[in-house]
Amino acid sequence: MNNTPSYVLAFDPGPHTGVAWFRYGSFAGSETVEVDPMRADGQMRRLFELLQDGKGLSDAGHIVVIENFHTLGPLTRDGVTTIRLAGFLEGVARIQCYEVVYHMPSVRKPYIADAKLLVGKAHPHELDATAHGLALIERRTGGLSTDRPGQEQTG
Repeated sequence: MNNTPSYVLAFDPGPHTGVAWFRYGSFAGSETVEVDPMRADGQMRRLFELLQDGKGLSDAGHIVVIENFHTLGPLTRDGVTTIRLAGFLEGVARIQCYEVVYHMPSVRKPYIADAKLLVGKAHPHELDATAHGLALIERRTGGLSTDRPGQEQTG
């Protein structure tokens, strides 16, 4: 049985939301979406579009990974934005029947070097989102797939 998810969408939410997506275990792209909490309509639409992209795939195994927000001090404006975005992402993902997984920030740390190889020079939050996607795929399958969509693994 192949445990490779068909679509993984990983988010590091905040004013500079990092997003990375993987299709059938292979890195497919990443970007940074700047979100102004006062005028976020267009930016929220972009995040919604990214969540819609995976629904075009016919097979099951759609997963959204969201970096869990943690603070020890008072909640700042950026912190409020992060919490709102995480709720938005989780809500849309659950409505669309994605599996939702939260990762603590420490989960991504062992995958940062590999993420840098994939995204090159990128915003730090984009790099973090990519590392979260890699962490999830590693935990589920043992590594990134080298197969193309539609190919079966043998052995």
